[in-house]
Amino acid sequence: MVKGDVEVVIELLKLHKRFRKKAVKFNKRAAEALREAQETCPHEDVEVEYHYNEGGYMDKASTTTLTTCKLCKKDLKTETKTHNYYS
Repeated sequence: MVKGDVEVVIELLKLHKRFRKKAVKFNKRAAEALREAQETCPHEDVEVEYHYNEGGYMDKASTTTLTTCKLCKKDLKTETKTHNYYS
């Protein structure tokens, strides 16, 4: 390896470290903004998803209902209902 290459690698590693620090700070700010938006959102427009698990020999079938706000993407309610039959 040429000495010039080592200097370039060192500079790139310093640059990487600086950007990692900035990324951590920006991710923290983004998470705080999302949390604040989800707290202030009125959650008027919701989407309901149903996920069915058919179960098996040892497990009962179940249906999971997930209610999510379309605007802020917050999971508002999750319900799992088990069934007493095989499907």
